[in-house]
Amino acid sequence: MKKIVDISETNETIHDADVLSIEMKQDIFLEPEIVDKSLEFYRNLNTGAECDSPQFQGLSDDEFISSLQNPYVIKEVIGLSSEDEVVLPIFIPITYSLWHSPTFYREKSGNDEKNIFYYNVIPELTRVLSDARYKQHTMIINELAKDKAVLVFDFREDHELEGISIIEDTLENARVQYEHIKLGAENEDQNQAYQTHYLLSLNRTQQALPLKVEKASTMLNYDVYRLFIEGNSVFANLNASAEQIIEGQELIDLWEIYDRIFSTVSLTSPIRQGLSKEEFDEFMRDPSTTKIVRRSDGKIAALGFFVEHPSQCKWLNTEYYRNLLGDNALQHRFLYFPGILTNDNSRGLRYSQDIIDTVGAIYAVKGVNPYVAFECCDMNARFLPELISNSINATNLYNSGKSQKIAAQKYFAVHLKSK
Repeated sequence: MKKIVDISETNETIHDADVLSIEMKQDIFLEPEIVDKSLEFYRNLNTGAECDSPQFQGLSDDEFISSLQNPYVIKEVIGLSSEDEVVLPIFIPITYSLWHSPTFYREKSGNDEKNIFYYNVIPELTRVLSDARYKQHTMIINELAKDKAVLVFDFREDHELEGISIIEDTLENARVQYEHIKLGAENEDQNQAYQTHYLLSLNRTQQALPLKVEKASTMLNYDVYRLFIEGNSVFANLNASAEQIIEGQELIDLWEIYDRIFSTVSLTSPIRQGLSKEEFDEFMRDPSTTKIVRRSDGKIAALGFFVEHPSQCKWLNTEYYRNLLGDNALQHRFLYFPGILTNDNSRGLRYSQDIIDTVGAIYAVKGVNPYVAFECCDMNARFLPELISNSINATNLYNSGKSQKIAAQKYFAVHLKSK
């Protein structure tokens, strides 16, 4: 990929923001202490937004650092009055984004992936440094418009109006033409696509009450299964079992199934659906994650895996769930699942329900009313929340009620053109 621009121009002093200069650079070497300081600065800017969202806003720590080190990412260098400087990744080629789905945007826009950029808009910074940032950003946008580039950006649903206003003001100042790209999966006329987060609050039924074992309430799910469910005649009707670690050939086979399923889903979503191979392997080898398997002829035919704390998923914001549910619920009553999958020969069978039945039995033994968190793109939002609620109710151990939407992230893209 060629380097698009290499612009360096210092703007006027902005005293009230304790900033002396702003310039845009691309291929620069940064000392480790500058990287650390920049990440801290970026996180502080997003602190308020993150507390109000179940997923991290903007870039993850890993993506932020890799973007600073990437010579093709266009960066904003902010000189501070303390004679320090911080650097923020602003225009990131979509091929280097850890979360976004390059194929999705390529298919929707018709652009080559190397000419699609994630615009890392930071509303908290834009409010303070608006004039200086506009001048720098509009220069970059003018350069990108010459190649008819695509800009991708996203906002929390409740920040949509402010975010769109920032984008439109910047594009107007750049004096470029642009048109919104239709991203909607449910309605092809929609300019935006969604990633929606849901929460279910489960309540034990009368059938679950006598299954409670007092000392099980704070145990890991695998230990509860092994000590109180496995081999217990009370649970003889369960067809799925808990595993502590999955590795070897079974891990290889499961990844092939998982990757095939979620790669297909990612084609309909603006962000990557599912885990990378490294993340998947880590989940399967981590004894603290809950892995429920349904075997057929001795082989794993279906798998459901769950985490018992949001910190185990790098994209989830622990502080949000702590504020929403409290510390006690996070430690002993929280359940998030990245996915349930079945092999091709088991589709249409009851194996997914077998997995949910075993999870229900584990929490009935723990004697708690758990919260179940999950997320889905707008394509799956048509059916997945209702399907999960119905599956939980079918255990006869818990009533779930209706899935509650707690937040949504909206994704947009515009096609740039020079006037």
